[in-house]
Amino acid sequence: MRSRIVLAGSALVASLLLAGAPLPAAAGARAHAVGPYKVKALRVISGPSPFGAGCPGARFDDQTIPGYELEPMVTVNPANPRNIVAAWKQDVGSANQTRSDLVASSLDGGKTWTRRTIPGLTVCTGGSADAGSDPWVAAGGDGIVYFSGLAADLSTDPPTTAVVASRSGNGGRSWRRVTTVAAPLQGNETDSVTASPTLAGHAYVAWANFVVNPPRTNTLEFSRTTDGGATWSPSVLVDQPGPFQIDQAPRILVLPGGTLLAVYRARRLRDRTRFDPCSALAG
Repeated sequence: MRSRIVLAGSALVASLLLAGAPLPAAAGARAHAVGPYKVKALRVISGPSPFGAGCPGARFDDQTIPGYELEPMVTVNPANPRNIVAAWKQDVGSANQTRSDLVASSLDGGKTWTRRTIPGLTVCTGGSADAGSDPWVAAGGDGIVYFSGLAADLSTDPPTTAVVASRSGNGGRSWRRVTTVAAPLQGNETDSVTASPTLAGHAYVAWANFVVNPPRTNTLEFSRTTDGGATWSPSVLVDQPGPFQIDQAPRILVLPGGTLLAVYRARRLRDRTRFDPCSALAG
């Protein structure tokens, strides 16, 4: 639930890009135009908070700041490059608590946008978690768009967070109720989701789980779905650094041939050394 990106004025904006050359198209589809790019226009896609009445029942809701937004993420649907989906944290508070993550989607290359909530993510959207965080979106070659994030219980310090996921089959216009990928634990952080460009219904989530008490360390974990996000596999250990070492911000890359590559940042805390290892996983 760390704060990563701050936007001036706390409004999320998207730029519409002009392009000239053709984009690689999905099998059987016509080519799409790409680069060289230039910014044509900026559009606010977040707008006023949809939670004007607050979220009664959520801990520390009175400390949230309506309209304060952080941690934007964006993806383009490879099955339809005019379909763009963004996500962000909505109504962040002084202790980085967030009423919910939101998503917005465009079906016309960024000219117009429609906002949606993720059902069941937090109290604000019909769930039980006090806060959402760490939103991530990715689209697969089959056109399914996936969301991953954290659902946080703020009754503990640090918060107890579950890694959750949702999916949209219509370009981000509607979303399924969240499914738990990793059970609530203190220390679950920095999730990301990657959708397969070739295998229909396949997507992969990676996250870190930090040990609360010294010596500071963590694990990197991985889960996958093969049924379009209906279910997720038990977690698999990607890496376990030693004491006073941490792995951060894992990302799953799908290589040609289907091999999965986990890329992350490793840090030795005592001498502040940083390096960027990777691990190969079976698809």
